[in-house]
Amino acid sequence: MNDIPAFNPAERRAVEAAMIYRYGQLVDLQEADVEVRLTPGSDALTTVPGIYWNERNVQFVVCKLPEQRYRSYFFYTEDQQYRIGEQDYDVIEDCVRNLLQLQVDHDAKRRAIMSNPGLGPDEDYHGPIDLAPAGPRGGAGPRGAAAPMKVCIVSDSHDRGPMLAAAVEEAKSLGAEAVLHCGDVIGPNTLKPLLKIGLPVHVIHGNNLGDFTAISQMATRSNGLLNYHGGDASIELAGRKIFLVHYPHYGRAMACTGDYDLVCCGHSHKPDIVQQANVKGAAPPGW
Repeated sequence: MNDIPAFNPAERRAVEAAMIYRYGQLVDLQEADVEVRLTPGSDALTTVPGIYWNERNVQFVVCKLPEQRYRSYFFYTEDQQYRIGEQDYDVIEDCVRNLLQLQVDHDAKRRAIMSNPGLGPDEDYHGPIDLAPAGPRGGAGPRGAAAPMKVCIVSDSHDRGPMLAAAVEEAKSLGAEAVLHCGDVIGPNTLKPLLKIGLPVHVIHGNNLGDFTAISQMATRSNGLLNYHGGDASIELAGRKIFLVHYPHYGRAMACTGDYDLVCCGHSHKPDIVQQANVKGAAPPGW
């Protein structure tokens, strides 16, 4: 196997976190040996470690290459295999994230072509669609290029775990794919019910710190489902840059920078949406 080590626990956790983010649950990951061409145009095949899974009638493979590099493929049948771009990746999270996103985009395009009644008999869909290469080293595309995504924004739940879980359950039923919590969580018992719901949670602390050590430990054991960021957070979801903070004045200041598409804050216990002009003169983000 060219002396390439098997996937280590940290690499597997990265793949598992992507599964939870994409599907809302863990899927069965299998380790396998995969034959790949390490050099473009070469006929020589090299056996490398791989992680394989099959979900929603699509099969996926992530390969570990020499020099801590990664490559990924998805396929419907043996003659319909797709690699995401010409570049390999040096960050496994980028490799898996782009793999899942491009498969979703490809599947939507494939269904559109197959169902288009305007296609003539000579234009029927007969096989793979060429995928545009991903950015170098797995770089993301332009902001706003990803598909829309619904999120659940909550704050100041304190020790009211059942009420928080009910709100997140309702948001999930309405299509939310992630939870943004803007702080004031007393302890892990407030957040624990959310793990059963299956949405990825991003949480910060507010002026009520609570037991942040226990929350951090629970996040470590959550397989990537719970993300505890500390006092504030800068994250990206569906191609949008988001900033989380507890205090409204801090949130307003971050919105004024124009660096974020959305700024979320709490503390006031009052729901509100504001369009804030920014120093860049760009379309104002919400906060």
